This record gives sequence, C-alpha cells and structure tokens, in this order.
Amino acid sequence: MKLAFLLVGGALAVAVAFVALRSKAREPVQILLPPPPAATEIRVHVSGAVHTPGVYTLSSGARVDDALRAAGGPTEQADLQQINLAAAVRESQQLDIPLRVPETPLAGNPVPAASSAKLNLNSVTLEELRAVAGIGDVRARRIIQSREQDGAYQDPVDLIERRILTPALYQRVRDTFVVR
Repeated sequence: MKLAFLLVGGALAVAVAFVALRSKAREPVQILLPPPPAATEIRVHVSGAVHTPGVYTLSSGARVDDALRAAGGPTEQADLQQINLAAAVRESQQLDIPLRVPETPLAGNPVPAASSAKLNLNSVTLEELRAVAGIGDVRARRIIQSREQDGAYQDPVDLIERRILTPALYQRVRDTFVVR
C-alpha cells in the first residue's frame, strides 16, 4: 500500500511539474487590431462666385483653395478678401464664395432713391432686388428663396443671420430694406 501511495504521489508530482513547466513556456496571446481607416476623401459643396458650382470630392486635409480650384476657380466678381484660402475644409461643408461689392452702382442697376419707399423683404420682387447695388441676381434669388423656405423675415438683419449678405454688404444696403 505504501508502494501504491508512492506511485500515485510520484505520478501526481510529475503531472504538476509538467503542467507548471508547460504553462511557463507559453507566452500570452496578443490580438492586434488595425487602426480604424482614416477618411481619405471628403465631399464639399462649393457655391457662389465660382465658375462651376457643385459638390466636389477632395482629399482629407484639403483647404479652401483646393475646393475653389476644383470648382473651376473664382469668377472675376469673386471677393477672395472675405475668405481664408488656407482654412481647412471638412466633410459636408458648404463654401459660399462671396461676390465683390462694387463701390459705385453698376450700369443698369440704379440704387433706389433714398426716400420713404423702402423695400419690404417679405414682398419685394426679384426685379426690385436686382436693382439694389451689390445685391445682383444671385443674392436676389437667395433672398426670395430664403423667404419661401425659411419663412417671413422678422428683421432686415435676418439677411446676415441667414448667411445671405455679409456684414459689410448689409451695412451698405441696410437702409434700403424694411420688414412689414
């Protein structure tokens, strides 16, 4: 019986030593996951004073200047002094390139007489808006489109808040408009 205990004890000692040595020799398993893929392309909407407005696919890290070139470059009427060409663009961004506001009225676009007959933003026509120096066809359409889509204007300063006019242009034409 002593022999049986000795044999069982010895076998048990060998098994424990085998398991201990075997587990020490094994290194922990590492699972390496690849980093999430970085967006390599973004889509940007370029509008306003460019030759070919539209939605463009650009490389991630692109700048306003890259988007402007993708849209065929600025028109002669573009006011590039109002935008930062070195600014980074982001996914789904809209870049609206502003028009240069002439210092003097354009031929055929007389400034409305400085009288009590101001233009009501909630009823003004496209033709009346086109006649305002600095407004032109594009902004005139945007003023009416915003009125139809976003509702009636509450104050002429809505033209800035709705991003239709720049603050500088608004200062020039603010006495032309009224809201009734």
